[in-house]
Amino acid sequence: MTRLEGILLLCLAAVAGCDRGPRGGSSDAIESHPELQAPVLDLDPKNPQIDRFVDDLASLGYRLQFDADRSEWRSTEPVVEAYVIRLSIGAFPPDSSLEEMQRSLMAINLAYDLNPEAHLAMSEPGLVRLDSEGNNSRELLEALDSEPFRTARDELKQAFVGYRPAVP
Repeated sequence: MTRLEGILLLCLAAVAGCDRGPRGGSSDAIESHPELQAPVLDLDPKNPQIDRFVDDLASLGYRLQFDADRSEWRSTEPVVEAYVIRLSIGAFPPDSSLEEMQRSLMAINLAYDLNPEAHLAMSEPGLVRLDSEGNNSRELLEALDSEPFRTARDELKQAFVGYRPAVP
């Protein structure tokens, strides 16, 4: 099987719903082709790779706290009025290849950026209200278009892409 055929088979399997994504589950179609199996994206906040990156963001002024109820990271301080930044951070096993990490991210239904040197993936930063009262779509759209959020989003993305873990 050529690489292109393998990628096509993976895409067909994903479209057909054969793969359940990064949190587990697989299908006979993917299990029968080991070259299509991708490493699982570990979203555990206690993962040392994630922990080091979160510490690095804190040194840049972005303090994050894991929200276990929603399985996402949130900034500890509002960025725009009553809104905090929300995002997902995941880690791949250190021996994962670039192709394996990319293949794993193809099965996720979020926009993730990949930092292959750090074996990390981070979702596109978004916003969520501190209180659930008064959720207003127009207000959220205005907050997403605000200069403070766009600046924070861009800084987080630049920090992620530029992050290099310390070599032990």
